Amino acid sequence: MTPSEENVTAWIDGRFSGEEAARFERSLGAALPGLLKEREETLKLGSLLRAHGRKAAPEKPLPNADFFNHQLLERIEAESRKASPAPAFSAWRIPFWRLLVSGALCSAIAAMASISILQPVGKPEPGYYAKVLNPKPGSRRISASTFYSKKEKVTVLWLEGLEKVPVEANP
Repeated sequence: MTPSEENVTAWIDGRFSGEEAARFERSLGAALPGLLKEREETLKLGSLLRAHGRKAAPEKPLPNADFFNHQLLERIEAESRKASPAPAFSAWRIPFWRLLVSGALCSAIAAMASISILQPVGKPEPGYYAKVLNPKPGSRRISASTFYSKKEKVTVLWLEGLEKVPVEANP
């Protein structure tokens, strides 16, 4: 509530003294007629509630107050358990056989991926691959390999580790 609403509520409840009430009514200005009507309705409602509230429900002591309170607290606790969300993920809620099957599938996929990655792409035909281990130039950095393709009837000599020869040096 803002201070003005608090003052209006205190004025309606009659908590201001005569001088304070007159000063507050002067400060209201044009809103005074509407607030006077609201004050009358509030006072009328309060008197009606006091008059009929006593007649409608005579007070009786509750026979089993502790039992009633116990049941009420249990019901509140049960409803709060229903309202609280379940945890997003719990590994112990998944059955063991599902964990076992998913682990086996993941292992199989990893094995297949590693086999396909580790195999060479251009695998030569068996029996038609030779590698020269000791090249004649005497340098161990140079290696030479030969590939033969029976289908295309071609032999390729692959040399690695040679230095580039400048273009001008070629005759």
